[in-house]
Amino acid sequence: MKEIVIRKTNFQIVGYVQVESNGDKTVTDYYRRVLGSYDAASDTVRDFQGRVIARGDAAVILLKDQF
Repeated sequence: MKEIVIRKTNFQIVGYVQVESNGDKTVTDYYRRVLGSYDAASDTVRDFQGRVIARGDAAVILLKDQF
């Protein structure tokens, strides 16, 4: 598993993206609360409640409220 740190321009951490070997991604906020995930098999992004919010690999859109 690989982890990507998402930062603002002032280097403040706003969230993390954990990438699995199969392409699935889990997006968490600064406090490591799960915001949602990207499923590579279905090519969709789902929020914490399981609703589809995007098609394609747009997982970082889950962090939009952090900026």
